Amino acid sequence: MLTLPDCKLTFVCGPVASGKTHLIRTWLAKDNHHVIFDGTGEFLDDDREQIWANPRLLYDRIKENPYCYRIVYQPGIRREEDFGHVLKAMWWIDQPKLLVCDEWHEMCSVGGVTPEVEMLLRFARHDKMGFVGASQRIADVNKLYTSACRLNVLFQTNEARDLDAINERWRCADMVMALRPLLIDDVSGVTKQIPQAVVIEKGHSPYIYDFATESVVKNGEEGTSDESPEADSGGSPLQSLGDDEGTNSGGEQAGGEEIADPANSGPTGNGV
Repeated sequence: MLTLPDCKLTFVCGPVASGKTHLIRTWLAKDNHHVIFDGTGEFLDDDREQIWANPRLLYDRIKENPYCYRIVYQPGIRREEDFGHVLKAMWWIDQPKLLVCDEWHEMCSVGGVTPEVEMLLRFARHDKMGFVGASQRIADVNKLYTSACRLNVLFQTNEARDLDAINERWRCADMVMALRPLLIDDVSGVTKQIPQAVVIEKGHSPYIYDFATESVVKNGEEGTSDESPEADSGGSPLQSLGDDEGTNSGGEQAGGEEIADPANSGPTGNGV
């Protein structure tokens, strides 16, 4: 199974019912210190603790037991403002933690990033915070985020704008378009076909990961892979995925202003 990097930035992208949510749920299954910023209601029926538009309550709950919390945070109508409060509430917990946000393009759009998102890009790894941003449309997600990610996972899409954005950032649109997609019987909910994804890790060329075999697709097999780092192929194949709605060494092409990473600086301001 693909491993989620500890205390790093990660991006998962694909259309509705592509496998994004199942992958995130799999990553979170054994994690006991995470918050899901659920702006789409995807986790409303989840067995995790639910907190509704109350960042102070979130902060108090995590502070009460920073070693074990599995929380779904439902934001109010001012989602950007709520996200900023949630981020600040988690900054001040001096333990490894993970924040997950769906529809990430709404918080980190190509039009610019908020001060809170800029703070996330600058300091997350210094503050023991892991972050997973997920979106249906990579073309709408700011390059500053995808270029900062240690891991990018792209599911199959035929959307022209997204393929153009993928080519501009990683030159692997053909790989993404040729992936095996997720297929589900809408009536029975049975998975008919388990998908593949293109994976871009920093320091490696894009490669294809097959969730059916939980292994990297080698050259000459279905799909192609120019350079494939060794993957963890342990565990059983995924059987249910139906709960979703140029480069150098895996980096993005130059574009956009780089965010500086001061050696002796950290987030400022008061906690919630």
